[in-house]
Amino acid sequence: MSEFETSIEIEEVDFLVNVQFDYQEGEPETRLEPGCDPEVDITSIMVLILNFELNNSDLMTTPIREDLQNKALDFIANELEAYEEEKAEYMHNQQREAA
Repeated sequence: MSEFETSIEIEEVDFLVNVQFDYQEGEPETRLEPGCDPEVDITSIMVLILNFELNNSDLMTTPIREDLQNKALDFIANELEAYEEEKAEYMHNQQREAA
């Protein structure tokens, strides 16, 4: 499970929320399998200031859910990019020390 903080707008009011989600990595298409896109399942939304949950609430509309799923995918992409940069820097430092 991963989580991030963001803001959402409900009835013209911005709320700071903590979003917890499960991420399922996509699979590439092969000759035998059609593959699939990555998926995000929003498991919990906590409004940080008011401290109540919106999960399965009438306020959790499709546009809000889709926006949060897109933000979760962006969060995962940024985490992977940061990891790859740290890995490249580590490998560069290892090669420099070995020389």
